[in-house]
Amino acid sequence: MFGRTTMVAALCLAMGLSVPAARGEVTYEVTDLGTLGGTDSEAYGINDNLQITGLSEIPGGHNRAFLWDPIGGMVDLGTLGGNYASGRAVNTAGQVAGLSWTGSAYRACRWTPGAAPDNLGVLGGDRSDGYGINDSGTVVGGSNYTSENSDDHAFLWTPAAGMIELSTSRTVAADVNNSHQAVGRYYRDSCGTPKTWQYDETTGSVTENSLPYLPGDDSGWANAINESGWIAGVSGDSYYSSYYHRYNTTNQHAVVWGPDPTQRIDLGSGLANDINDAGQVVGNSTSPRAHYWDADTGWIDLNDYLEPCGDGWTLYEAYGINNDGYIVGRGRNASGQSHAFLLTPIPEPATMGLLAIGGGFALLRRRRRPPASA
Repeated sequence: MFGRTTMVAALCLAMGLSVPAARGEVTYEVTDLGTLGGTDSEAYGINDNLQITGLSEIPGGHNRAFLWDPIGGMVDLGTLGGNYASGRAVNTAGQVAGLSWTGSAYRACRWTPGAAPDNLGVLGGDRSDGYGINDSGTVVGGSNYTSENSDDHAFLWTPAAGMIELSTSRTVAADVNNSHQAVGRYYRDSCGTPKTWQYDETTGSVTENSLPYLPGDDSGWANAINESGWIAGVSGDSYYSSYYHRYNTTNQHAVVWGPDPTQRIDLGSGLANDINDAGQVVGNSTSPRAHYWDADTGWIDLNDYLEPCGDGWTLYEAYGINNDGYIVGRGRNASGQSHAFLLTPIPEPATMGLLAIGGGFALLRRRRRPPASA
């Protein structure tokens, strides 16, 4: 009997397209998440309820944070008073962490369904940005600590304690799990060091550690952490990132670090943006092309596993993956528009179980730069 992958390969050959390499029976259906009325959109985070957050252009050219779900579609989350906002991550309760322009400054923001957005404040300066959120509503990110100094310090914000400084060095926190383990980066000139922080809610203490680069590299970044402490990120020489996390070289490798940092896996050339509790990783090559990794498949181009043959899509970046293997990111659709996408694994997990590895693996993402003023 012909499997689904065999049929897709035959269809692609008939249409004169390249044939995907063998990867069991797993392919992906693409859903265009659309926009809020503008031209472009990007999806950064997804939870296990298929709620998705990101950024979308609205009529007039401004950008807004959105929350998308299969029933209601894409909804504008609003702002803190200005005309720009971006959603970075979403937890199981549908709370979103991100950034909003207030009308005079950028602030880390948390959106909760049915409530006005929370301005998370600053560490003493005039700017902050939120990147990760866990299921208790804890948010991590970066904030400058004086108005005269543009350097950020990593923070962790909780509803009870407010904004807590994780590091007195130039740092940004990109993600946090339910054990209050946060990951991110320490900046040093044009390079950086992947960092981890453990926040103890009982004592209020913070433990800071560095993650090792790949041999021969001099910088890196940690983008995501799962519930077992496995971390996805980047290692590379001559690595550069501004406050808005840009990459300017082809010499990066996607990396996974274990709870013991010596458990380090080189995934291949590219960037690892997210990791789920099954150890599935998504990211992109530096081309860019959206990529996926697990211990069975290796580092593969998701464009080669679209059904049927991608419907004209080119997937550029994969930013988020949930525990059922659904993937979100940014790509170009058949109309040539840059839109947020959702990839649904075929067969779906509800009918055949999780398609990930089991085993021991229980981003900062590239973000679009906000305008200089909004």
